[in-house]
Amino acid sequence: MRESSSASGAAKGEPMQKRLVRTMLWLDLSIVVIALDLWTKSLAVAQLSLYQPVAVFPHFNLMLAHNSGAASRSPKRSGTGCA
Repeated sequence: MRESSSASGAAKGEPMQKRLVRTMLWLDLSIVVIALDLWTKSLAVAQLSLYQPVAVFPHFNLMLAHNSGAASRSPKRSGTGCA
């Protein structure tokens, strides 16, 4: 019995140009998401004071905080891992 093509559309018979277009669309979307992430982070640093909550809606506040935990450190700085 022959299996149907996957839901992602990556069938073997798909033209190379169509796959390239789809890949470029995903790349463009990724670039936009990363750019928005960096822009909102710089906006937060510029507009918010450290640990001072700003009410946006009732029961919803924004607050600037910096993560100094192990998750934000490189393995070399934290003393774990190999580097």
